[in-house]
Amino acid sequence: MSQVAFVDESYIDRTAHYLLAAAVLPEGELLDARLAIAQLRRQHGAAFHWHDEHELARLAILGAALADTTTRAVVVAQPVSDHRQERARATCMATLLAHLQTLEPPVARVVFESRTKVLNRRDADRIEGLRSSRHLVEAVRYSFETKSEPLLAFADALAGAASAHLTGDTTYAAALGAEVTWIYLPGVA
Repeated sequence: MSQVAFVDESYIDRTAHYLLAAAVLPEGELLDARLAIAQLRRQHGAAFHWHDEHELARLAILGAALADTTTRAVVVAQPVSDHRQERARATCMATLLAHLQTLEPPVARVVFESRTKVLNRRDADRIEGLRSSRHLVEAVRYSFETKSEPLLAFADALAGAASAHLTGDTTYAAALGAEVTWIYLPGVA
């Protein structure tokens, strides 16, 4: 059975880091995971966004994301100045996609949180460039979805917790546990 990765980004002003966080789930468990998110969000109503949430809601989403032992988390982080975020995104994306291909079972589909049409097109061009240079296998599919995709909440929570970790906030470290694969890249000038 293949896996699906849900990916969100974060930029941390305080430490000047850009990161991509991926929540990787088996294809056969997506419905149950969506139901778990719906259960957690029932009272709140709106889509999950780390910066709009209280600590309990953040911990609940992280707990739901990592409670299942088949869910994997991958964070790719790179120090970068504010005006180089797109360059860092390209590097982090290439590294993340390469890592996702090494997992067993393989990741067959990657769902990125949608940005603007122009930025989504830029990402699509980067991904197709990785395919052309044989850094990404043809079988991997990708899409850009809005927060209406409930499983992007997992990726958002991972990105938020990873951002907190990089700023020295240990509040969410226990929730992340050892379930996260961290990939640190050298800085971008």
